[in-house]
Amino acid sequence: MPSKSSGARVLAIIGTVLLGLLAPLAFLYSVMAFTPTGSCTGSSGGGACAHGGAPMVIGMVGVAVFALVGFVGTWAGRGAPRAGMPYAGIAGVVVSVYLASSIMAMR
Repeated sequence: MPSKSSGARVLAIIGTVLLGLLAPLAFLYSVMAFTPTGSCTGSSGGGACAHGGAPMVIGMVGVAVFALVGFVGTWAGRGAPRAGMPYAGIAGVVVSVYLASSIMAMR
């Protein structure tokens, strides 16, 4: 009969694999979608230049921070892995990309 920690380990492994697949894709999307292609001076107040380039910063830094917290929070320390941490990291990655895209869509 499997122990409770083996179920948590399986959930943690699945979550870590999902986070490992999603985070680089979200980071690449953030680089491609939120990097300004022109100068952000003058009257360009929307798009990638909105709020001083905040969509790019939120998209890239948010994805990196949430992914690292998800990975380290899952496997660091003694005992069984924390099975909920990679899923919290996935949620944080999705929220940061959504927040960056909604800031970019503001006018």
